[in-house]
Amino acid sequence: MRRLIGILSLIVFLVPALVGAVATPPAETLWVTPSDARPGATIDLNAFVYNNTKNEVSVTVMFASGGTDIGTVVVVVPKESGKSAVVPWVMPEAPASILVSITKAVNTKDKKDVASLKGELGTIAVGATAPIAINGFPGADAIKQWFGIHLASVEKWRIAQAEHFATMRDEAKRDLGISVARQVEEKIAKEIAGVEPEKNPSADSQNNPKDYLILIGATSLASLLGSMLMFYVVGIVLAFIVLRFIIRRFI
Repeated sequence: MRRLIGILSLIVFLVPALVGAVATPPAETLWVTPSDARPGATIDLNAFVYNNTKNEVSVTVMFASGGTDIGTVVVVVPKESGKSAVVPWVMPEAPASILVSITKAVNTKDKKDVASLKGELGTIAVGATAPIAINGFPGADAIKQWFGIHLASVEKWRIAQAEHFATMRDEAKRDLGISVARQVEEKIAKEIAGVEPEKNPSADSQNNPKDYLILIGATSLASLLGSMLMFYVVGIVLAFIVLRFIIRRFI
């Protein structure tokens, strides 16, 4: 049992850090909360916007249905990270399909257009009824809808925490002066050109073990919480370990 817990800890906390643990979008990037809302109730249309560039970007996200604009929201997304865009709406009487698109993306530093982030993010099905498969067994859509309804609050918490730890990770990287590939290339180019490299203002903090612990912990948790599959697999395994301990100890 101790060996299993040790291996699990290595997988959860060390592997993401060793492979670089670059922020990745969650498995579900478009969703509705609450997912079990009745027609006429106020709902939130959510879209996770992932910025894979090396600069902070201001993104305009548009939600539309049937050619009609539902709402537009602007979010500022840190480099190599993500943030949720949320627009309130009223649950319609009939099922509807919501198209989510990024209509504008601008680098906050130099105000240049970031064309790579613009385009459609996908669609959100609102008010759709999941079908039941043959012989009374629920189909994949029905199972997905059931989980969506019963795990909506958990998913909202998971994504919020993933964003929180991703921000902590980025701040720790800045404090430690960890450079991205582009910064390394610029430094090499300056050395070749005979230009004296700038002094790293964060050099003093690189010897602080606390900053490294924050970086490793935040990176691991951001990766764990950012992956729906990994989050629930680890949760089930931990629940099984706790349940087994309780049964062996008290029953």
